[in-house]
Amino acid sequence: MSKQGLDKNSIIGLVLIGVILLVFSYVTRPTEAEIEASRNKQIAQEKAKSEQIDNTSSISKSSAPVLNSTIANDSINTISGNDSLKNIEQFATFGPFSKSSTGENKHFVIYYTLVIHWQ
Repeated sequence: MSKQGLDKNSIIGLVLIGVILLVFSYVTRPTEAEIEASRNKQIAQEKAKSEQIDNTSSISKSSAPVLNSTIANDSINTISGNDSLKNIEQFATFGPFSKSSTGENKHFVIYYTLVIHWQ
């Protein structure tokens, strides 16, 4: 660029960059089939979520009479795996990795062999 403003080469360069961006956006746009597949997938996910909400609400309605029993409360917590106080404590301890902190204790043994080649 010169002191007076844009010269011929700068203008040509900017126009070429613009053309490249336009061509790239045209080439990479999704096809109608991809858009329709995405819509169908989103609809299926929303339907599955609504069915899951319906199932959980029907389960809670059917188990409402037995909630007075402490045994029923313990079994519901065991089945659902939702212990809010434990989840809050784990989140306070581990932060965003709290879901990774639960699981089974497993022991792994790694064997190695030392091989020495004499020449």
